[in-house]
Amino acid sequence: MAATLFDSHCHLTDKKFDVDRESIINEAEKNGLFMITIGASYEESVKAIELANKYPKNIWATVGVHPEYVRDVPENISELLNNLSQNKKVVAIGEGGLDYAQILTLEDGKETMEKQKKLFQIQLDLKLKYDLPIIMHLRNKNGEGNGCDAYKDALNILDELPKMPRGVVHFFQGNLEQAQEFLKRGFYLGFDGYITFDSHYDNIIKEIPLDRILIETDSPYVAPIPFRGKRNEPKFVEYVAEKIAGIKKGDIEYIKKVTYENVRTLFRV
Repeated sequence: MAATLFDSHCHLTDKKFDVDRESIINEAEKNGLFMITIGASYEESVKAIELANKYPKNIWATVGVHPEYVRDVPENISELLNNLSQNKKVVAIGEGGLDYAQILTLEDGKETMEKQKKLFQIQLDLKLKYDLPIIMHLRNKNGEGNGCDAYKDALNILDELPKMPRGVVHFFQGNLEQAQEFLKRGFYLGFDGYITFDSHYDNIIKEIPLDRILIETDSPYVAPIPFRGKRNEPKFVEYVAEKIAGIKKGDIEYIKKVTYENVRTLFRV
């Protein structure tokens, strides 16, 4: 029997799934695919919880605000997220973090950067309050840098907390040294469909232990080969598992089994 798969990061509330969301979820349940749908804004967090409660067998939710939405968050976002975090189907806070991809092109770039850090801190405080994992979105320009470093800043913020949280660096695009720093702090690293068409991360995946890797789709975004340019779907997480199996020269069923257990361990589901 094939090993069960767990897409640890997808956006089932996205409008791109409006036409066939129910059939995608039903197919996933039939085929033994479990999913965590992500709250990237307050509104999406509410919808994520509703979806997880409607389909309790194979969907869990997170609540959080993506750093790109920092300009649109209400003043009472801390209170709003606090209320949502108490729902029994919520298994993590996020995706929150720092996105520096275009930040220096903004007229108020430095100010926006500080607002992102404050919003990130709000979500970290919630994580500590409810002992939930944090899902971190960290991005630099072109995956490298532009005079500022989201990975370095995130590590500094984490090190100042009274207790190191559990969590995952979603869609990891840092370097090996950065990967090792997060691993030292007990974090998992999430890899998506981009690793199927970008060999830049092969060595990082080869060097880090399998029991600290999560597989994700980030669907409906960044579809893996052979679906590039099309809508990504949770079931395509299998292609991420296959790529990791190829890099690590491991058995695909074993890769699926370990990454499935990694999700269960981190998110306690």
